[in-house]
Amino acid sequence: MRLAIFAWGNPSRGDDAAGPWLAQRLRSRCSDEITLVEDFQLQVEHLLDCRGASLLLFVDARCDEPGEFRFEEVIAQRSLAHTSHALTPGELLGYYSRTFVGEAPAPAFQLTVPGQHFDLGEPMSETTLLCCQRALEFLCSIIARPQPQHWRTLIRPKATGSAC
Repeated sequence: MRLAIFAWGNPSRGDDAAGPWLAQRLRSRCSDEITLVEDFQLQVEHLLDCRGASLLLFVDARCDEPGEFRFEEVIAQRSLAHTSHALTPGELLGYYSRTFVGEAPAPAFQLTVPGQHFDLGEPMSETTLLCCQRALEFLCSIIARPQPQHWRTLIRPKATGSAC
């Protein structure tokens, strides 16, 4: 099973650093079967990183009140974004289906961490940092068992906030 993990965000924008923070800590745990992609935003170019993977995991901050991280399955969106930059995971999967005709994307999941402070030059908030630490434990456990059917049993309620 080849797992591709996408973590994105801007470490210079407070809680938006959640994705990069988690990526840094996952890097040492990644085997040859895991591709870890870290970027400022999810873009259409990441389609190439998706291709050939048997399982996809997207990790990001979301604009939301303090709370717990969310884990959910991602479904390809039929309607596409008006731009090819700053895509949601669902939009990226929609582009995948249209770019690689006849090829379905791998099963995909998303883990999001709530954040409230996204100002330039701000550090990540203590609340988001604590949530990232709990999310890291969860990520390590699911990476150890990269099976879509198992991951579906671990889905947490859908996020009410939007990705940042």
